[in-house]
Amino acid sequence: MSPRITYVANEMDQGKGLGEVILARMDVSKRLLKRCKNHPAGIVVNGIRRTVRYEVQPGDVISLAAAPDEAPTDVIHEDLPLSVIYEDEMVLVVDKPPGLTMFPRRRGERGSLAGRVLAHLEKNGEACIYHPVSRLDIGTTGLVLLAKNSHAASQLNRQRPKKYYQCLAYGRLPSPCHLTGSLCEFPEAVRREIHGIFYVGEGGKACSTYATPLFYDEALRGTGLWVALETGRRHQIRVHLAHQGHPLMGDVSYGGPAIAAARPLLHAAALVYEHPADGRLMRHFLGMHAYGNEPAAIGHPQFQSDYSTRDEVNL
Repeated sequence: MSPRITYVANEMDQGKGLGEVILARMDVSKRLLKRCKNHPAGIVVNGIRRTVRYEVQPGDVISLAAAPDEAPTDVIHEDLPLSVIYEDEMVLVVDKPPGLTMFPRRRGERGSLAGRVLAHLEKNGEACIYHPVSRLDIGTTGLVLLAKNSHAASQLNRQRPKKYYQCLAYGRLPSPCHLTGSLCEFPEAVRREIHGIFYVGEGGKACSTYATPLFYDEALRGTGLWVALETGRRHQIRVHLAHQGHPLMGDVSYGGPAIAAARPLLHAAALVYEHPADGRLMRHFLGMHAYGNEPAAIGHPQFQSDYSTRDEVNL
């Protein structure tokens, strides 16, 4: 059954037009309201289909379709393993393995998270809609938050869910640090030579990263970190730590030592947000774990603890 948004009218709504009440009280976009107007079950009051000109009365139960005929995508559905961490009619949280892009980079390309999510939704008889609220680079693993309809996506994007990461950085970081260097983008010619995209410099986009050491691994000569972001710039963690002389293990693009896994050891471990349906606080945690040939250090006990409820710096 397609999810719906519900509101019970009160005395303040008496005599007002249904369209006005929907926009003012139900916190939906004009775009969604327009699509609902053209849908047979888009706008319902007390179980009866109504137009936006209907005069609202106290006690009216107004119900709006959350996903009325959203445009289908041309992404190829791939019925491949998908690790679902949480799912309901509005929200989907999955564990992204390394090597998957968020979207196909060109028409007909396979190997994206989008393809697996759409196949999962189709198998469950749900609308095949792909709304990623959080995104990860191809080599980054861990939790990805997705909305199942445009209303949920709008609600989640507006609140900017909190994201926390675990990573293994080269060298020893003795104490928590707050990194604030601005991110600038290399010219295309430089990027082709060094394979990095960003650097810390003047005039770039402001960034804020909190990194807290969890443990030091002698064999790997690296520090396990818990990282909290105040901004969500692309490559922010990778560039900030590399600028401090502690690039991520496996992140050769930013000077990190090569490892067998051939990717940066960066993992999205925790998500905190308010549920788009009722505002309840949601918290998901999945510690760093093996997907293939990662070093043994990723199994450290400190990576199985959720620090998202604590102060990001002073654990």
